[in-house]
Amino acid sequence: MFGYTTSQHAFAVDAATGDLLWRFDPGQSSGQPARGLSYWSEGDEARLFVSSVTQVFALDPVTGQPIASFGNGGSIDLRENLGRDPDENATFPTSPGVIFGDLLIVGFRTAENPPAPPGDIRAYDVRTGA
Repeated sequence: MFGYTTSQHAFAVDAATGDLLWRFDPGQSSGQPARGLSYWSEGDEARLFVSSVTQVFALDPVTGQPIASFGNGGSIDLRENLGRDPDENATFPTSPGVIFGDLLIVGFRTAENPPAPPGDIRAYDVRTGA
């Protein structure tokens, strides 16, 4: 069984015993709400998607470790590819992404005043993060 804490840590427990199997600490935190995670699988492949601050991580559901082949070493930064300087973009994923086929569809909360980035909803390849 997978879960997500208010401090933006993902975890897995044995559903029968309650024993902790792993815990993922993204190494960052924010005051932004965190409302869940997404799961994708096909054949022998599986991904658990969790967000923290401005990033979405793809984790191996068995180990809880980031999948290095996804995005940049296991995560994508939602501040990128919005047509503006990523360091000036405020993008906070407050809800889990939606899985549709092989796509992870994500939105984010942003500021309502300039220089807010566009509130684009984007879709990423679940395997590569492209």
